[in-house]
Amino acid sequence: MFKEIWLQKKQIQPIIVGFGHCGRNLHYAAINKIRQSLPNINISENIAAIDLDISNVDKHEYQHIEAHDGLLPAAMFDKNDIMPIVHICSPPDTHLEVMRDALKKGYKHLIIEKPMASSIVDAKKMVELGENSGVQVRLVANWIHSALVEELMKLIDTGQYGKVIQLEVAQHKPRFTMSKSRKDEHIFDIEMPHQVALAQYVGGEPLSLLSSHVEDMVYDTGRITNMGAGNVVLSHNSGTVSLLCTKLNHHSRERSIKVTFESGHQFVGYFPVSRDDSYSQYQISSTLESSAKKIIFDEPLTRCIESFYLSFLGKETFMNKLIAASSLKFHLNTIETIEQAKGLDNQSSYLKHQAV
Repeated sequence: MFKEIWLQKKQIQPIIVGFGHCGRNLHYAAINKIRQSLPNINISENIAAIDLDISNVDKHEYQHIEAHDGLLPAAMFDKNDIMPIVHICSPPDTHLEVMRDALKKGYKHLIIEKPMASSIVDAKKMVELGENSGVQVRLVANWIHSALVEELMKLIDTGQYGKVIQLEVAQHKPRFTMSKSRKDEHIFDIEMPHQVALAQYVGGEPLSLLSSHVEDMVYDTGRITNMGAGNVVLSHNSGTVSLLCTKLNHHSRERSIKVTFESGHQFVGYFPVSRDDSYSQYQISSTLESSAKKIIFDEPLTRCIESFYLSFLGKETFMNKLIAASSLKFHLNTIETIEQAKGLDNQSSYLKHQAV
């Protein structure tokens, strides 16, 4: 009871750095949903939006926004009953710089969007910064925090079907127009960070890269290198093998996970494919029978940010495993795996065998 009263008294002041698509359409929306669904979390009505181009912040469209072209000192917000939390939603190659600026200005609670950084060098510097400063930093990991994965982990923990033998994660969508408007992108920087993090969470670490393969995006008038389709095959110390596939030249959206157990049973689940719908579904099947399809309410990013807020506030029921899976060190391993995969393009015999 005391903790609940304390949660209500302590007011969170969200500060979004980078009010482009991610900050505006994802984090801003998630914060407002949390405010409505969890009244015990006291969130300031006004949200600070930091963007070099203040014209990105349309106050008529986004209510209760305070726009600034630079991060203000934490002392402007940090009072006895106020906890400022910085959401770093700027481009990945600015994350290190923004993190340094936030620490220099006295902020103690940071949420950083994926991917953690644009290079291993920057990622390692961010880990070092986090360890030396003692601040609390969380990396966004949508699928790890989803209701669908929560159901899967409960099933794995029961041991009912034995160990996990194979994990397959697919994230596909048509992304021609946006890919044509960008430069020097790699397909493994788009959806693969989520997929590798999810594989690491479910299959366990450390990860070992077995193979990777990338194809160009080809369309009627041109070609974009390394942006069509890609797959990564990983092995885990647990014995699990993860097959991760992403296609940006696909005809439709798909976000799915298939887990095969020792018993032969399979957990097949589908995440929400966009902001247009907020439900996941899954089914458990074997060669002899299939369970009824279950459909569950699921907003992974909102759940992710909600869990971060609760952990910052010291909520006792927060799961330690999720905290570890949102750490800088956890995601450094993800970035190292992805960078290895970019330099290795050898369609594995394992994957070819699976395709037969």
